[in-house]
Amino acid sequence: MQVSNLYFLSQLLYRRFPNNIFVNLLGQWREIQSPYYQGQSLPVGGLAYYVSPPSNFADIVADPFHAFFYVVFILTACALFSKTWIEVSGASARDVAKQLRDQQVCSNYISPLAYITIDDNAWTQRVVNC
Repeated sequence: MQVSNLYFLSQLLYRRFPNNIFVNLLGQWREIQSPYYQGQSLPVGGLAYYVSPPSNFADIVADPFHAFFYVVFILTACALFSKTWIEVSGASARDVAKQLRDQQVCSNYISPLAYITIDDNAWTQRVVNC
């Protein structure tokens, strides 16, 4: 679930059912009292609060768990997204080596993509080019 969908869903449910414990686990919201931000809400609790970035350094000092959770969440999301992107786009090391082998780019020398295999009969190691 995307973070924006989590914000939307938790805000919608919180306005409708503010006393429900499951809705409060998704997110608790507070309206901003300012002439510049009329009608906007900030997450103040629940999952929506922890996946939102801290506003300033004072927020990091006041709630270090929030900052830690946010950093771990962002790093995990980036790692999963990049892993999925590489697998879907066909840019993994195995795919690139196959493309180079199919194009016969590395047939005359041992390339950095060379790998070692073990012959089952003689138990010897040999280097196999792309």
